[in-house]
Amino acid sequence: MGLSRKPFYFIRHGQTDWNVEQRCVGQTDVRLNDFGIAQAEGAAATVRSLRPGEVFYSPLDRARQTAFIVSAGSTWPLSAKIGLQEVCLGLKEGLIENDPFDDFISSWKGGLFIEGAETFTSFRDRVAAAVNDCLLKNTRNPPLIVAHSGVFMALASACNLDCEEIDHCRPYRFSPTEWGWSIREAV
Repeated sequence: MGLSRKPFYFIRHGQTDWNVEQRCVGQTDVRLNDFGIAQAEGAAATVRSLRPGEVFYSPLDRARQTAFIVSAGSTWPLSAKIGLQEVCLGLKEGLIENDPFDDFISSWKGGLFIEGAETFTSFRDRVAAAVNDCLLKNTRNPPLIVAHSGVFMALASACNLDCEEIDHCRPYRFSPTEWGWSIREAV
C-alpha cells in the first residue's frame, strides 16, 4: 500500500531503558526514561516551529508521552491512532536487537516468519493505512506523526526508500516529489 501524496512530519519517541539496553521493544508498553523526557522537551521548540496542523501518535506510552511533551502549550489537536503502534514481533520482543547470532530484524523484513509477529508486509500496510487516514484531515499545515523507529522504517518502505534506524526525538519531513518521495530532517 502506498502513501497519499501529501507532506507530513514524523518524530520518533524519546529514549526508554529498553532502547539503552538494545532490547527489541515492539508493542511492549515501556515508558520514557529521564533522558527520553529531556529529549522530548528539547525537541519541543523545533516541533513548535514546524506548526503541524494536528498531532497523531501511537497509543503506546512512550509515543503518547512524547506527543504530549512536544505539544505542550500548543492548541494543535492530538489524536491517538492505533495503526501507528510499533510492530508486534511476538516472541522476539524483549530480546537483544543486534545479536550477531540472530539477525532476525533484517530476516523478518525479507519475509522470515516469527511466531506471534506481524509480517513486514502487513505491518507496512497497517502503518500506511493509518498515515493515509491522518492525511485525510484537511488542515493547512502538514500533520505530525509521533511513533516508533519501526513505523519510520515501514513508512520509508511504503515510499520505496530504504531507511533504517533514526534518532530519538529528531523530526523528519516526508515530502512527495515528482520522482517519488523525499525524507529530510526537519529543522
